[in-house]
Amino acid sequence: MRSAYFLFDVAVLAGPAVLAWIPGPTRWREQRLALVALLLGGAPWVAWDLLVAGHHWDFNPLYVTGSEFLGLPLEEWGFFLAVPFACLFSWERLAWGPLGTTDARWAPVVWAGASFALLAPLAWALGAPAYTALALGSVSAPFGLDLLAGGRVFHNPRAWAWLALVAAFTVAFNNVLTGLPIVTYEPSAQLGLRLFTMPIEDLGFGLGHLGVVLVLYEGLRRGRSHEDLVPVPS
Repeated sequence: MRSAYFLFDVAVLAGPAVLAWIPGPTRWREQRLALVALLLGGAPWVAWDLLVAGHHWDFNPLYVTGSEFLGLPLEEWGFFLAVPFACLFSWERLAWGPLGTTDARWAPVVWAGASFALLAPLAWALGAPAYTALALGSVSAPFGLDLLAGGRVFHNPRAWAWLALVAAFTVAFNNVLTGLPIVTYEPSAQLGLRLFTMPIEDLGFGLGHLGVVLVLYEGLRRGRSHEDLVPVPS
């Protein structure tokens, strides 16, 4: 079924379609900022994909249409649009209102997440597979960026609730990709630990990517809010 990956992208977008019909407030007013965050935040993970596709992982020709751009199936490019869009839309529907006051009790957890950046080169030096070391670095990215930006997105429990939801859906949807399998993996590039059929490293890839998009989005929103408060000279 060569349309399988395309249908997967469509299924991901079904989530926002359902949420849009649920009554309730939403902050979804900055679609252009969401697009900027999606493109900028996803760029490192797209580059990663371009560099390792065909080596760390590949795409089963039985489940893709065969149309490609820069060596990646068009459906894979759709993945990088559909998944972060669905996650940002879910954030807007579930995290109503401004993030507000941060909770300092979350600071140690944020710093612990950022410290995975140190574990990545250590794991590589100790002989960990390439994908494993890169996934550790990916996990650290949202927390490190949040600390650098001073946005403190992850000093708010709502961000952690969202991240837990994203993790759950990552496991569910990635098991579709790996169960058919639409995506296949080079065993030597990973530990071989799996959540059902999904390599554990895929969770690091996904959480890093989507977390960075969220931090950028909230940073852009905050910057836009500050601009709106600046008085215009008469």
